Amino acid sequence: MKIDKVVLITGGSQGIGAQTARTLAKAGYQLALNYRHNEEKALTLKQELTMTYQIKVQLYQGDISSENDVKRIVTGIKEDFGRLDILILNAGPFIHEEIKIKDYTVSQWHNMIATNLNSFFYLVKEFLPRMEQQNWGRIITFGYDQIENISGWPLRGAYAAAKTGVAAAMRSLATEEKSYNITVNMVCPGDIKANEKEATIKTARQQTSDTEKRKATGEDIARVVTFLCSVDSDYLTGNIINLSGGENIIARKQFK
Repeated sequence: MKIDKVVLITGGSQGIGAQTARTLAKAGYQLALNYRHNEEKALTLKQELTMTYQIKVQLYQGDISSENDVKRIVTGIKEDFGRLDILILNAGPFIHEEIKIKDYTVSQWHNMIATNLNSFFYLVKEFLPRMEQQNWGRIITFGYDQIENISGWPLRGAYAAAKTGVAAAMRSLATEEKSYNITVNMVCPGDIKANEKEATIKTARQQTSDTEKRKATGEDIARVVTFLCSVDSDYLTGNIINLSGGENIIARKQFK
């Protein structure tokens, strides 16, 4: 059954974004998928979703850290769908190399802030007036384990600074927009390995013995995101939802 709601997923061509797209497509949502570089993966995913679920899927290339690119993406979505109901800010680069704050280059620092924090502002500024006009909307962002405590993250300082900024902006926005039936929430995945980001829960269970805890998958995140997109999630706003499976991700490796 098709749902008369249009969802934009940034970074939607692969990883958690792609698995979220699959879960939402199965639920019947219409999808606008943003990608930056990998057109081939984006086209393959679009074909998979349209053939499997018979929904409308459109692709939008662009760098969400660029205000001009965001405006171009918004124009395209308006032309193709005529509306946008749900914004999922999945794209947000993460530097895997461990770097102390003093050792970041200026370029690395600016990139983390632009792609994780500035992009939130650009997208919200473009889409929020439409959501207010229709008196309904959902905005979902992504964070990291323990962000609700404004936790620092040694050797991940630039990412932590950007994402805690998003968390503060998200909670501010949730209060500002509640009278328009717009909810704003943050989901914080745990340690999901690259090859598990597009995996299903069923597959993870099949690969786990009775004495082991199964691995986290992209579907764990996608299921929660799908509920937050729904009409029935209207009382949940301003929340930071931890999906780390009870693990303390930050404390795994002691800072030296």
